[in-house]
Amino acid sequence: MNPFENAEKAITNDVKEVFKEIKQEIHNNYFASGEHELIYIQQAISKYLPTTLTNKNLLLLDTLFNYLTQDARKPLENTESSVVNAFYDWDRQQKEKLKAEFQNKTPAEISLSADPRNKYGAIAGVAGAAGAFFFVERLLSLNTVISALSSAVAGFLAYKLAHKSSTPTALKQVENDINQWLQEEQANTLRNILDVIEKYKQQLDKA
Repeated sequence: MNPFENAEKAITNDVKEVFKEIKQEIHNNYFASGEHELIYIQQAISKYLPTTLTNKNLLLLDTLFNYLTQDARKPLENTESSVVNAFYDWDRQQKEKLKAEFQNKTPAEISLSADPRNKYGAIAGVAGAAGAFFFVERLLSLNTVISALSSAVAGFLAYKLAHKSSTPTALKQVENDINQWLQEEQANTLRNILDVIEKYKQQLDKA
């Protein structure tokens, strides 16, 4: 029998809700309006998420301690006061130790894809420049200077058009990267939380 079954179920749901809220907050603040530049989003997210996640994990840990205290009362109610006191002394020490550990745990570095618009723009630019050069070359009988200038302008315009038109795709890709990172960090957080519960199980078994 797991004396901390209620704590385990409750904190698992809490972890899911916290990460769901983080995802929604990021979507609403950075992606929903479509007004933010991609480079701004990448820089802001890289600064915002690690700090936010550390703070959320500390709040989850405090919540877990409350659950564990509640669940520990029943198995300890018929034991000697010295045993109860010993458990809660250990509990206080663990709280200080674990809070310090969670505070110092740095989330994994966020890996965001390179801006795909540059690739799409470059491909379009080369194609546009080549097409314009061929057309002008035929029209102006190999006037090299004019052909080169015209192809350069056409390539630049093609690059800008492709760059702009691929922005929604680029934003979606970055948001997917962030959500994937959050999914992995959610698994890490839950694993760390369950490790804490396991320590409490072992200590209660010794009581």
